Amino acid sequence: MSYLRTLGWTDELQKEFDAEATGIIAARVSAEHRGEFSIINDQGQTQRAAVSPTLRTDSALRPAVGDWVGLEQDPDGKWLIVRRFTRRTELVRKAAGEAVRVQVVAANIDVVFITTSPPGDFNLRRIERYLTAVSEGGAKAVVVVTKIDLCDDPNSYVAKVASIAPNVDVALVCAPQNIGLDVLRSHLGPGRTGTFVGSSGVGKSTLSNALLGEETQLTGPVRESDSRGRHVTSHRELIVTDSGIIIDTPGMRELALWGKPDATAATYPEIEPYTKQCRFQNCSHRQEPGCAVVAAVDSGDIEADRLAAYLKQATELAELATKREAQSRADFRQGQRRASQSDKQSKRSKRNPR
Repeated sequence: MSYLRTLGWTDELQKEFDAEATGIIAARVSAEHRGEFSIINDQGQTQRAAVSPTLRTDSALRPAVGDWVGLEQDPDGKWLIVRRFTRRTELVRKAAGEAVRVQVVAANIDVVFITTSPPGDFNLRRIERYLTAVSEGGAKAVVVVTKIDLCDDPNSYVAKVASIAPNVDVALVCAPQNIGLDVLRSHLGPGRTGTFVGSSGVGKSTLSNALLGEETQLTGPVRESDSRGRHVTSHRELIVTDSGIIIDTPGMRELALWGKPDATAATYPEIEPYTKQCRFQNCSHRQEPGCAVVAAVDSGDIEADRLAAYLKQATELAELATKREAQSRADFRQGQRRASQSDKQSKRSKRNPR
């Protein structure tokens, strides 16, 4: 297990592994391919592994990049993922499209580097959405402002982030000039995993390369119009560096939230206390009489833009909860129908044996 410790293997995982006692070997998922995964085993070797039918059909058990898994070999000598160990943290979002389905961006991460490149990409409302997702998943958030060599006043962006998240660290970085990389390294270290998230072209792969010390991840040229590079990374990949472990991810056009209705509490701490002081328990904090939140906006204790963003996230999460509940009922009914059909088929087979 010595090399697995380098990848972040913990005593808690060891206890879970020992409780299995089924002859499986432990590994960590480093990349996902069509129908298969790349895994790194306890010898530091990267191999391909398929997923067992049980894990393939159960989305709650299906592994993702960063997951710890248990492997077995089939009669042909091919590796098969038969177990996914308990996730410590995760970063997830709602999958694109109308389907009510979660997409795991990265699993078992210690820190999420929310990466943005001013001026064109910098957006406080988007940063707030990332903060909600990171908080819900249990990891630490760090805002990374890249390409500061192109900014007239980089420190102004530190102040802007502090205006919405005073307790969140901000790193000012210019990878080609080796500025700010030590700040990123201070959040990593042996056995710790970080992931860079953000829009396409803000420099996530460039930072991964800088921490690794070589051009492992492809990077694209910068557009003059908005100082953003072209989208290059096409899949999630776990990379082991001297500074720690990095999960590089493709750029996100949007971040649809996936979480509980109260997931906004950590992102908007100045709003939550007022929601408990409203006259009506089901107050929407818009036009109801006796709304303490609206009164706080009027008095200047809450910024109007922050309230608007809070309400947008809260509405999105409430609608998601309704859709998930409906989907759960539909899945339950479908499971009952399948069980009934299987039971009928079994009875017919007993009556008419071949």
